[in-house]
Amino acid sequence: MAKDAVRVISGDVGGNFGIRNNTCPEFVLVAWAAKRVGRPVKWICERREAFLTDFHGRDLASEAELALDQEGYFLALRAVNTSNLGASAISFVPLAKGIAVSSSVYHIPTSHMRGVGVMTNTTPTSAYRSAGRPEVMFVLERMIDIACRRHGFDRLELRRRNLVSPDAMPYRNPLGLVYDSGDYPASLRRAAELADWAGFEARRAEARQRGRCRGIGIANSIELNTGAPRERAEMTIDPSGTVELVLGTMSAGLGRGPLDAHIHQVCPCPDRALRKGE
Repeated sequence: MAKDAVRVISGDVGGNFGIRNNTCPEFVLVAWAAKRVGRPVKWICERREAFLTDFHGRDLASEAELALDQEGYFLALRAVNTSNLGASAISFVPLAKGIAVSSSVYHIPTSHMRGVGVMTNTTPTSAYRSAGRPEVMFVLERMIDIACRRHGFDRLELRRRNLVSPDAMPYRNPLGLVYDSGDYPASLRRAAELADWAGFEARRAEARQRGRCRGIGIANSIELNTGAPRERAEMTIDPSGTVELVLGTMSAGLGRGPLDAHIHQVCPCPDRALRKGE
């Protein structure tokens, strides 16, 4: 069929965008069936069926090692990450992106990461909701806590000592990923202040007197801002002075921001600056 004979309507799709990024057999079969019978065809998935067949977000086994010197500076990271691909290989994105950010916000001079994809008899895994990154962050932060317990380092100080400095930006991590900006020491300091890290022992002692257990922990994380497809942004100014802005985004049925609410924003008044909200 010609492209101009096909109309695609994308409504509010809600969350879990990764599940909707892949082409499932039902999508193709519905279109084929509609053309075959010459009538509208709708396929509806029941919730129970979705639980059994929709792609899962993560299933990773990691064997990792972290090397430190006597002062607590990180020297090297080594790991083998084994990803359960499920019954069919839908996506390697969680495995690849997790490895790319495996050093997180810390300066680790040397890294050796091995990624392994395994076919099993489970539901396939795919990329959605921060694919692959939370797992590797958890592994690294757990290793840091283990190092603190084994060698007597302070949990907050050891992390602060190894953060990438703002002066190092743009920073290339040991896997080749470039961080364009960031002030990680300031973020960690602010988090500790808001949580009253220094006053925790007094709160724990008070809770113990009431027969309650109180704990505290801290962890750092980082997120990738890359993905596919790339967002589209196009601005056109015609001879009459009308400005048209076309954005490659749409409402997802969740929160609506100022750019999320409108695909087209037109200003018919080029002789004055746009005020807030126009």
